[in-house]
Amino acid sequence: MAKSHIYVNQLEVYGYIGVSEEERKIGHRLILNLEMAAWTPASETDHIQGTIDYAEAAALANRLVSDTKCQTLERLAQVIANALFAQFSTLDEVIVTILKPLPPMPLVAESVGVKCRFQR
Repeated sequence: MAKSHIYVNQLEVYGYIGVSEEERKIGHRLILNLEMAAWTPASETDHIQGTIDYAEAAALANRLVSDTKCQTLERLAQVIANALFAQFSTLDEVIVTILKPLPPMPLVAESVGVKCRFQR
């Protein structure tokens, strides 16, 4: 059995996250990265049941981003991590990175974001 790190990188999602009421109303494009770590037998069994299904994880995260209204990216990351832990019993750790491209601020930045690490 191997400790696997399963990735979802650069998932484009649309969410209603922000401090201002307008941002939470209009929404914003977000870029989501997930890194999930679990001890999985898939390296030996070659069965999807023995690992974290990245397509299922991505769909879950996408649904949560579109359904969750909160002010901070940190809170959104926590909501995603909690749902992933609930969905995948073998998941030990998840790192959620959320980037907000072209953020609404009086300076020009390609993106702003957070990277949060959660452990079971």
